[in-house]
Amino acid sequence: MSSSTAIRGAQPSSTSNAADNGDSLQGIREYYLHKIQVAEQNIVDKTQNLRRLEAQRNTLNTRVRLLKDELNLLQEPALSVAEVVKVIGKNKVLVKLHPEGRNVVDIADGIDIASLKPTTR
Repeated sequence: MSSSTAIRGAQPSSTSNAADNGDSLQGIREYYLHKIQVAEQNIVDKTQNLRRLEAQRNTLNTRVRLLKDELNLLQEPALSVAEVVKVIGKNKVLVKLHPEGRNVVDIADGIDIASLKPTTR
């Protein structure tokens, strides 16, 4: 029993132990509160960076879409200049394309039929 008395006697007093526990708990609490604040700040920073990158991606996607549309317009066949051979109806005309031959085409709305006479381009 003397060994158990020696172990009990080696422990610090209960009043100083409670004060040390309070200080260590406060220190641990401050440490983790600081860690939480740092993590929350990282979340805010990453969220702002994500929004910036999304806006940049949307801008680039818009530019790519416009460039694709422009490229498609450039790849369309060129307009051909043809010579009127004969007016066939109210909205049809027979035209002569020099390398390809003759075609029947529709007249656009903005063109006056009376102005279409043979040999006009």
